[in-house]
Amino acid sequence: MTDNDKTLIVAVLDRTGSMSQIKTDAEGAFAQFIDEQRRSQVEVGDRVDVSLYQFDWYMPDPVLQTVCENTPIADVQPYVIDPRGSTPLHDAIGLSVHRVGDQLAALPEDERPGKVIFVFLTDGLENASHEYTRDQVLELVKRQQEEYSWEFIFLGVGIDAWAVGRGYGFKQENSIAVAATGEGVQTAYASASTSAVRMRTQR
Repeated sequence: MTDNDKTLIVAVLDRTGSMSQIKTDAEGAFAQFIDEQRRSQVEVGDRVDVSLYQFDWYMPDPVLQTVCENTPIADVQPYVIDPRGSTPLHDAIGLSVHRVGDQLAALPEDERPGKVIFVFLTDGLENASHEYTRDQVLELVKRQQEEYSWEFIFLGVGIDAWAVGRGYGFKQENSIAVAATGEGVQTAYASASTSAVRMRTQR
């Protein structure tokens, strides 16, 4: 049986060139998201670890770059975005889901978190993936939701998040579309924070 008092939040964040327009607001909004998840641990009654990955297509670097991994939320440092590159969205989703799945599979069952919550943020559409197709990602997300009860929150800044999220198998109520502005990204993270706390209480 998994550890129902433990939650893993996995943030997979776009660092592509267009993020330069909302860099400062995105950094501040993510910091607020982490603060709110940290403060709610007493209310929810769980322990929260965080894995944070950023993504872009910028040779020769890998698509998915680790900022922190399985880190207690109290120790998560401020995230600084260095915008560059293009948008391998299929690969970012597929690689991160597979990586976390492999990490958890290597643990004894009673050490695995009872709740796994992914938060994806992008302000652009797929234009650079080489490893995964949309259909492959759809099947992967569907399996993790149905077999392991993983939760997925999709933040689409300046795009049709409902349509894009549906293509990946994300639930409509967890796909959040906002304007490509500083205020928009702050709103997106505030909504994601509310959703994540709700998901954490459903144990």
